Amino acid sequence: EELLELDPALLAEQVKQSGDSRPVYAVCAHGTRDMCCAIEGRPVATALARLCPDRAWECSHVGGDRFAANVLVLPTGQLYGRVNDPVALAKNLDVNYLKRENDPGTANDLNDAIEFWIQNTLEHRNNFEWCTNWEIILKAERLAIGGIGFAGAPDSEGTAEIGYGLDIRYFSKGYASEAVQCMLSWGFSHSQLRKVIANTPIGHPASQKVLIKNGFAEAGRNEGLINWEIYPSI
Repeated sequence: EELLELDPALLAEQVKQSGDSRPVYAVCAHGTRDMCCAIEGRPVATALARLCPDRAWECSHVGGDRFAANVLVLPTGQLYGRVNDPVALAKNLDVNYLKRENDPGTANDLNDAIEFWIQNTLEHRNNFEWCTNWEIILKAERLAIGGIGFAGAPDSEGTAEIGYGLDIRYFSKGYASEAVQCMLSWGFSHSQLRKVIANTPIGHPASQKVLIKNGFAEAGRNEGLINWEIYPSI
C-alpha cells in the first residue's frame, strides 16, 4: 500500500537531481513463491552486492520462476533471467538450433569468456556493445555458429581486447576472419578506440591465421600465448 502512494514522476526527478544515473538491481529471492528463486537468486544478489555496493537488493517475486535467477534493472525495467535451454534461446532469437562443438583446446577459455561477458554486460548496460558476446550467424541458414566480442570499452590509452570462438565444423571457411573484420570495422568507427589487442595459444594456428589475415602483428609472447595488436588504418 505504501508503494501505491509513491509518485513515479517525483521519484524520477529526485534521481535526476541527484546526478546518479547508475542502475539499481533487484534480484528475486522470493522462496515462498518458488524455492528456485531463493536458491538461484540469493547467490546472484550477493555477487551483485559485492560488485555494486548499495545498488543491489533482494526483492519479492518478479515473474519467470523457471528462469531464476531473475534480475530487474531499474529504472530501465530490463529483466534478465537464466536461460539454460539452448533450443528455446535459439527459437527466441529466430535462428536454427545447432548443438555447438567447441574446440577442446580452447573450451575452458571460451567458458570463462562467456561468464565474463555476462557479468560485464550486466554491469555496463550503457555501453554493453563493448562488453557482450555477438553471435556469429549464417544469414542464409539462420544458424548461430560462434561468438565474438570485446572485453570492454577502450581503456584510458584507447585499447580494447577482442576474443572469438567458432564451432569446429566451421573452421577454415573464412567465417571467423569475416567476423573479426566486421568487429574491427565497428570498433574503429569509434574515435576512442586506437588499438585492438588479442591473445592466442601458441599451439593454435587457426586462431593466429584469422588475426594475421586481418592485419594483426605479433607484439610478444608469454605464458604459452602470442600477443597481437592492430591499429586503425590512416
